[in-house]
Amino acid sequence: MNTKGFEVKPYPDMWTELDMDVPRFDKARQMLSEVYDKMFLSQPNRPEKMAYFDNSYSRTAQRIGLKVSNLTAKALLSQKTYS
Repeated sequence: MNTKGFEVKPYPDMWTELDMDVPRFDKARQMLSEVYDKMFLSQPNRPEKMAYFDNSYSRTAQRIGLKVSNLTAKALLSQKTYS
């Protein structure tokens, strides 16, 4: 994983379905990405092998977002009625 420009992935469709304030939550997402860059990626003498943890963190956050998205889709499907 490239350690420059770590990014928390956006899920605007899911946030809309969850009735979240999408612009506000997107700003928080961008802020978290920036904070991660400043706190962790910019550390002096940071070992290259730490990129493994950056990648793990990124994949975990992405899996959580996808899981919530799947659960939301399943909930929406279970609410549909067919006449």
